[in-house]
Amino acid sequence: MPGRFPMSLALWLAWAPVAGCGTAKSTCVEFAKAVGFEPLEAVGDEVAWPAPPPDLATRALNVFSYPTLSHAVAHGRGIVRAPLAKVYAAMKLPRTSRIHSPGDLWTPTLDVEPEFPVSFQIHYVVHNVVTVEWDLLYRAGPLEGTSDAPLVAGLRYQKTCGSEHIAEQSGSLVASPLPGDPTATRLELVGWLNASGQDYTVVAGTLEDMYGNLVASLTSMP
Repeated sequence: MPGRFPMSLALWLAWAPVAGCGTAKSTCVEFAKAVGFEPLEAVGDEVAWPAPPPDLATRALNVFSYPTLSHAVAHGRGIVRAPLAKVYAAMKLPRTSRIHSPGDLWTPTLDVEPEFPVSFQIHYVVHNVVTVEWDLLYRAGPLEGTSDAPLVAGLRYQKTCGSEHIAEQSGSLVASPLPGDPTATRLELVGWLNASGQDYTVVAGTLEDMYGNLVASLTSMP
């Protein structure tokens, strides 16, 4: 499944006339350790569960996005034809969570917060009229059960430093077994975005990227 840059190429081009040449200014935001890898917020009833897919290749994801006064929001519910243990193993891989940006320049660093079961940072770079760089910090682990035998797994990420054009970029994923069917896993996804010139609908691309990345990772795993 092809990914989409969640801030859209049109948004990126909109930065250029006002930013000038060089590198965009950088800001940093604390990612409180107390929130761990808990979900960013609950997925609302406005998003229905899709029908369970017959196989891993069949897409099963519903996404709903809307604006708030401070940021854009996307909620998603999906199902993949893979057991939770395998999904959790895929969640540990940076390639499963990365967003798809113009130029596709991203550099992962593993185990940046050893106090969490899973942690990594991804540094993104987009070269255009200006160079835009930013870091997303990711954490994951069992919300129920243990790392060796998770019953519910969670992942959370947040922009920590980088371009001032991205004031907020954060999200979460919760994975749990499909009731009555241990060969499939349910996914609840949340994305927040506040970026210069954004359209609230583009944050849905973040969730679509993550779902597509997850399927790709699962497909390549033994």
